Amino acid sequence: MQSYIYSAFRAIIPKPENQRPLDFSAWPEVPLPFLSLIFMGYLSQRPNTHVLRALIFPIPFFSCLRLAYDFTFRGPEYATYNIIKCMP
Repeated sequence: MQSYIYSAFRAIIPKPENQRPLDFSAWPEVPLPFLSLIFMGYLSQRPNTHVLRALIFPIPFFSCLRLAYDFTFRGPEYATYNIIKCMP
């Protein structure tokens, strides 16, 4: 049972050696969290969307986690950027 939980955790937050560098080849994956957060903000302004927001909530949550932990800046001069990219 623990191996399933661990593999699900590592699917969203990979090990540091498996992180990908954040460069121009990753551009299709970067706007997804922002678009989903904008859509959630739009839904929060509309009446009677509580159930829809609760059902859609995992998409922006896990996409933001993936963007924060799946990509990294390479090089010691970018260590500060690696720390502050996970801050809200």
